[in-house]
Amino acid sequence: MAGPTPVSALIHAATMVTSGIFLLSRLNGLVTMAWQAMAVIAVVGALTAFFAATIAFVQTDIKKVLAYSTVSQLGYMFLAIGTGSFVGAIFHLMTHAFFKALLFLGSGSVIHAMGGEQDIRKMGGLKAYMPVTRLTFLIGCIAIAGVPFIGAGFFSKDLILWSALSNVHIGQVAGLFNGLPSVEMLTSQVAPAIAQGAALEVMLPWKIIYGLVAVLGFATAGMTAFYMFRLYFLTFEGECRADDHTKEHLHESPIAITIPLSVLAILSVAGGWTGWPHFIAHLVPESAEHAMLAFEHWLAPVFEMSMKYRVVNHFGAEYAKWEIASAVAGSALALLGIFAAYSVYVKRPSIARNFADKYRKLHQVLMDKYKVDEFYDATFVRGTINAGKASYEVDQKVIDGLGVDGAGFMTKSLGEALRYLQGGDVQKYAVYLVVAMTMAFMALALV
Repeated sequence: MAGPTPVSALIHAATMVTSGIFLLSRLNGLVTMAWQAMAVIAVVGALTAFFAATIAFVQTDIKKVLAYSTVSQLGYMFLAIGTGSFVGAIFHLMTHAFFKALLFLGSGSVIHAMGGEQDIRKMGGLKAYMPVTRLTFLIGCIAIAGVPFIGAGFFSKDLILWSALSNVHIGQVAGLFNGLPSVEMLTSQVAPAIAQGAALEVMLPWKIIYGLVAVLGFATAGMTAFYMFRLYFLTFEGECRADDHTKEHLHESPIAITIPLSVLAILSVAGGWTGWPHFIAHLVPESAEHAMLAFEHWLAPVFEMSMKYRVVNHFGAEYAKWEIASAVAGSALALLGIFAAYSVYVKRPSIARNFADKYRKLHQVLMDKYKVDEFYDATFVRGTINAGKASYEVDQKVIDGLGVDGAGFMTKSLGEALRYLQGGDVQKYAVYLVVAMTMAFMALALV
């Protein structure tokens, strides 16, 4: 995040979020059979998404808001893995790459125009100076917020939320708890029941766990819309809060910046059109349906193994109403988050200031990122540094001091002492001989 914005865009859009999601998705057959591990992944993913979203609420650095947004969206992807929606995880990985690269490059355009300034409290009103950047940035915010049928994020996030709401793993089905069933059992008992519209009964503990996962997922959807449009409104709307010197140099970025922004803006809208909600795709002819679910069909061979050990749509024939409910709830929360951000940061900015003053301790906790950085520094960074210093002292004083240097010192000292015995002086040799003979006689006398 702290690097140049093109580097940030590349890392946050691809490298950082790809490895873990891609690895677990490629191991989908193994992951699916470890259904207890899937529950852990789902819970950690949901908590991560929610946790990072709360931090993004109050950040004032334009790139830090986007950085914690990435952490939150990464949590969504792991939530998808934990609920068995491997397609949803990879789909969101793709759409997130489009709009997050757009947002980071857009922030770079803003920082370039602001002369290096990254504090959104010193921005505002930039839409009058940077119309292309403003429009593309708005499209990126719409995409990540999940505005229905406009942003690519709606399609991938909707699939994840529906999976969280409708999740059932074969190991969680009542009556099938003791061990994984065989493929024959799946095809002979479970599959016909689903085909006839039967809803599988899931054990209560797993209903509670995955219910909480779904609640956190939906809550984070509304929070994402709020903090992203907070960022947009504080940056581009209202009065410009930049100093006079900065205002004199405000300008739209050159074409080398605006063209990539425009391309990514198009992908941030059209990128989700390969994964429409199933209840919509099923309304069209089969050929068109295949095109509307192209991403899912394309990845079907990759996830064939996991589908043998996972029962999806446990609502049976009534799956459509639950998918519709998920889409409606997610869309409503996204629009509510946008409206709340508009009300707080455009219509009545005093609300945010009053909230920060009234709940100063909570606001400071969020500003400090729950002291995670300090905890990490104290336990891992400082601990590693102290361990390195201790190792250095052991190396210098024990290994080198007593070991390497000690052996050399002893050899040198012994050589210095023995050197006097072989000085080439015959008179000294005679003295040594007399002394040696005297000591020998004394020893014999004592015996």
